[in-house]
Amino acid sequence: MQSSLARPFSGSPSASPLSTVEYCRFVTSASESARQRFAQVESHVVHGETPAAGFSITVALPLSYGKRRRRRYPLLVLADGEDIVGSAIEMQRVLASTREAREGILVCHDDPWLSPADAAAQAARIVQIVAWCRERFRVQQREVTFFDQGRARACAQALRGHAPAVIDHWITAAQRLPEATPQGSTIPSLNHGILSLWGTGRDYGSEAAPLCHPLVSGALQKCRPLLKRLRREALPGGSAEGRNILHSSIMDR
Repeated sequence: MQSSLARPFSGSPSASPLSTVEYCRFVTSASESARQRFAQVESHVVHGETPAAGFSITVALPLSYGKRRRRRYPLLVLADGEDIVGSAIEMQRVLASTREAREGILVCHDDPWLSPADAAAQAARIVQIVAWCRERFRVQQREVTFFDQGRARACAQALRGHAPAVIDHWITAAQRLPEATPQGSTIPSLNHGILSLWGTGRDYGSEAAPLCHPLVSGALQKCRPLLKRLRREALPGGSAEGRNILHSSIMDR
């Protein structure tokens, strides 16, 4: 993403009271936006053999990482995903919060992706990233996943031939299309891959207790006197319109 420079307002003085004020509009990168939006998302620099060989990455740790100090987590390497890193972090954490999938560590390579002709050099960077994460974080053994999409195709081929093997699992998007279009397959492919590899077997919504559950029905039974009193106070005349208003007020909708 590009940022626009500060420039004076071009409108006439009569059109706006801000006509003499310079303004600035900043558009951050997707990785920087993710670091601002989410907790435990940080930027790091992986140093190469020379200062010029270093490159930056974004690491998103699970929300339970600081509390469960003995737990190890699977690692997801997001290749050529700087534009979708925020959506990937959010989707991964939603699946963990609904207990559909295990929590995991996500790492994204921030620097411009190299051309397909430099696939071997890019694969070497991925090897460095995985080794760097293993040294600093509690990465689970045989649980490193590479998300293969877009310009990462050639890099993935180079990694598959690497010995010893660095990547344990692969998630491949069928095609590289904008995420916002109906045909976009990047995030759905990542979602399906995480559920396939890290899934717990729980279905979405299974943690919600049905109304017929003994605990739920008992709690509702105890709340009936309070609900009746609230209804008498909020329903003058007992009209149908008043019942709808009561429902809207209680549900805050």
